[in-house]
Amino acid sequence: MRAHSGPTPSSRPSASRLWLHDTRIHALVVLTAGAALLRFLTLRTQSYWYDEAITVELVRRPFHAMLGALPHSESTPPLYYVLAWIWSRMLGTGETGLRSLSAVLGTLTVPATYAAAQALVSRRSALFAAALVAVSPFLVWYSQEARAYALLVLLGALSLVPLRRAVRPGAGPPLAAWAIVASLALTTHYFALFLVLAEAIWLLRHSLEKRAAAIAVAAVAAVAGALAPLAAYQARYSQHTAWISNAGGVGSRAEYLLHQLVVGLYPASHIRPLIAALPVLVLVRLFAWTDRAERAGALVMLWFGLAAIGAPAVLALVGDKFFGGRGDYFIYRNLIVATVPLTIVAAAVIGARRTGRLGAAFVVVTCVLLSAVSVEIAQRPDLQKPDLRGVAAALGAPRTVRAVVVDTRTATPLSLYLRNAVVAAEGNVSIREVDLILEPGTSIVRSLPRGFHRLETRRVRTFRIVRLRARQSLQVSPSILRRELATSGGATVLLTGRWP
Repeated sequence: MRAHSGPTPSSRPSASRLWLHDTRIHALVVLTAGAALLRFLTLRTQSYWYDEAITVELVRRPFHAMLGALPHSESTPPLYYVLAWIWSRMLGTGETGLRSLSAVLGTLTVPATYAAAQALVSRRSALFAAALVAVSPFLVWYSQEARAYALLVLLGALSLVPLRRAVRPGAGPPLAAWAIVASLALTTHYFALFLVLAEAIWLLRHSLEKRAAAIAVAAVAAVAGALAPLAAYQARYSQHTAWISNAGGVGSRAEYLLHQLVVGLYPASHIRPLIAALPVLVLVRLFAWTDRAERAGALVMLWFGLAAIGAPAVLALVGDKFFGGRGDYFIYRNLIVATVPLTIVAAAVIGARRTGRLGAAFVVVTCVLLSAVSVEIAQRPDLQKPDLRGVAAALGAPRTVRAVVVDTRTATPLSLYLRNAVVAAEGNVSIREVDLILEPGTSIVRSLPRGFHRLETRRVRTFRIVRLRARQSLQVSPSILRRELATSGGATVLLTGRWP
């Protein structure tokens, strides 16, 4: 009889057997499930705020009307809104239904991060990176918001996955995959450009098939060129980003970005020196702990992360110096695409082979603490979005037409929770009751419109509601209400209630 030279077909390990015995895959499944719990359990805890209300207003329109309104109401490309429009047709535009799209995308970012880190660093570091992404308070927050950020992070992570194979021989499929994902990222958010540009430079420099790499980069550049007119129009006519340059200097905004990357919105003044020291500590340990192969992949990720942050910072400084602040879009949430590559760098240090069990223990403790931070953020009213759903509930259902005087930015999300609410047109309106919504930090007005008296004052978390009532219905102009009751830069008068 002839001796067998290898295992029989029945004795070879199948893919299912390998999966069952791969503890890292099991751990990744657990991490992904944990990420889903953090993101889904509190989706409806907070009411919509201004930016999300804009999303709701857009996706409630017919598809063509939504696309037509995007250039005037948003400063981002259309991909997220297309997906959200489809999603809302299945699950509605309530907080849970619409935000669940971001929660799904945020959950999928966990395995995407694992795949990217495994391809460029190591399997051990990949698991650590997936764990940190799963519990990141910064990413959990934006996985619960009806905006484009969760999609941007996911596509940014996916764009990293094919890069290692894309520089080797036979790189056609990986290059095509990169070009597709990078193009989708660009059509999600303009700040994807800085990560994609860094990836393109790296590909052109390291690819063994220069022509194929150049074609892939050219295809992505064509998509960027097609988006350029829309970006220029939105930059010129949109006022949604004018506040950024007034939010402090670039240095202070960079410091707050680091704060967000580590603990999100959580106030952490007691550990601020530790947060500030983290980048230096990671860089020092990157060269002290990692071996050559781990370090090479981590340095690539560091290049991507720093490019995604550094280029916008330079543009903000140039715009502030030469163009009076125009072109300054340097704010933490626009830079969220850098989160995954920078997390992989940190995971490469913690997950270096030399750290052994100590590195694993450190990640476990860190994940427990960050999970607790996310839970506390979800429970603390002072760290949440304005409770406009609570304000609407406190106002109650009016018996007749009621005027609600509110800050202009607050009016948009508040109107989502008020039945039959419309912005008052110019001209006299017959009303008997006026509700003034006072923003945090504003004082109660002392002079009242003629014929009205103060009935009561109620507090809803950070808001105060001042109810005014007349003995009988009076003809009142909305412009008079705005002039006499507005306590901030701009006010809107909403009319709600039963119409005659």
